[in-house]
Amino acid sequence: MNSVSEGWLSPSELGQKIRLLRMKEGLSQEALGEAIEATGCSISGWENGTRYPDGFHRRRLAEKFGISEDELMMVPVEGQSEGKGFYRLRWACPLGAGKLIREELGKRRMTVTDLARKIGVRRETVYFWFRGKHIPLPETASRIEAALGLPEGSIAKGGNGNDDKDA
Repeated sequence: MNSVSEGWLSPSELGQKIRLLRMKEGLSQEALGEAIEATGCSISGWENGTRYPDGFHRRRLAEKFGISEDELMMVPVEGQSEGKGFYRLRWACPLGAGKLIREELGKRRMTVTDLARKIGVRRETVYFWFRGKHIPLPETASRIEAALGLPEGSIAKGGNGNDDKDA
């Protein structure tokens, strides 16, 4: 499924958006990094679509540009102007997804290293999910679900039955 149908901007789409917002403010990558407590290298990675900002930096970016996190991260609903009608994150909460992953690893007697190798991420990334520091991207969530034999969409629901949009 593409990012638009999920409501998420892909890493490259988000990168383009960050670049446009930064340029609109007349900031260099280094200046933006300093303002949001990130390195110029991180800003470059986000803008190039090779990295995705973590929760702390998403909040800082949104604050810096005077928009909500939803406006920063989400694709607008068709027919709506910027700033109105944005999809909300499908994720119930970061800790819910991390808790579900941790429980499923225990049930299957898999280690964090086993899962990380199976889905192609670093072990530290899985630990970040456990602590709620990061949320798996939709394409990564699909790989986690396949690796753990979970129904499609169960990571997005965070194990608590919430789906689609917040009210």
